[in-house]
Amino acid sequence: MTGPLVAADAIREILRVPASWHVVALVPIGFADEEPAATARKPADVVTQWIE
Repeated sequence: MTGPLVAADAIREILRVPASWHVVALVPIGFADEEPAATARKPADVVTQWIE
């Protein structure tokens, strides 16, 4: 997960990450608190483009 890195300073403080380290991604672990219904997905050929 790289989205939460917009809050990198807060995350660094909460997790006590040394200043000499660079946070590049977060890996969530554990189990979901709920199981939301699956969302509809577009077919792969609609959301991808092959460039040759």
